[in-house]
Amino acid sequence: MKNLTREFVASGLKPGRYFDGGSGLHLLIRSGVRGPRKYWMFRFTHRGKRMEKSLGIFPSVSLSHARKAGIAMRADLNASKFSSEEASTKERVTFRSFALEWIELNKVQWTNQKHYLQWLSTLETYCFPIIGEKNINLVDVDDLLSILGPIWNTKTESATRIRERVERILAAAIVRGLREGPNPAAWRGHLEFLLPKPSKIRQVRHHSSIAYQELPRLYRTISKSSALSSFALRFLILTAGRTGEVVGARWREFISRYQSSACS
Repeated sequence: MKNLTREFVASGLKPGRYFDGGSGLHLLIRSGVRGPRKYWMFRFTHRGKRMEKSLGIFPSVSLSHARKAGIAMRADLNASKFSSEEASTKERVTFRSFALEWIELNKVQWTNQKHYLQWLSTLETYCFPIIGEKNINLVDVDDLLSILGPIWNTKTESATRIRERVERILAAAIVRGLREGPNPAAWRGHLEFLLPKPSKIRQVRHHSSIAYQELPRLYRTISKSSALSSFALRFLILTAGRTGEVVGARWREFISRYQSSACS
């Protein structure tokens, strides 16, 4: 493994891990909506367990500063100054790093690339600025209110989806043993007591309709057209059928009924 250079680190690298020789320092690159994100990580072994600790984000933390931080951490390890608290998995995993890792592992379940991008976009826009660098085991109800409060009444549908996504991420962290329950993003038993129900906020907008007194005039108008949609709409009016039933109807359904009537 070769040592990293400033030019190499600053170049357009693909997502992955790029090690700085055998020092344990490496650059972790993850994809994002606004482009790749680069994180400095230090990999080490403590009490027989392989662990990693974040040293900051590039370019806020340069290569030289990351190396100095890695050397200092290695010195503490050699001098047995690295406490069990510092080595704790719970203390070193941020919400951002775990969320991005979880999304990458689970994106195969989204058949539409749009869903994957929506997850990244909503987290980067609303969640990461508030809890991105916070230890995932410390994310609490107040954090959720800081994220959802400003948009709950104005962007209710988006806020609801954000809450559900954060809940799934924190649930995965609980399963991984990175935090303890209960889940602060859960609706039942938690946020339902602090935020109004989405159904009470959203204004239901019904499709436009025509007064029944105008229906004969409408029928005469559409009867002048020979388009298939005209026949479908006239059939819907005469039978009071549902839109889905009419749109999904097949010719064989009408033919079989006609033949049955003719035979009788």
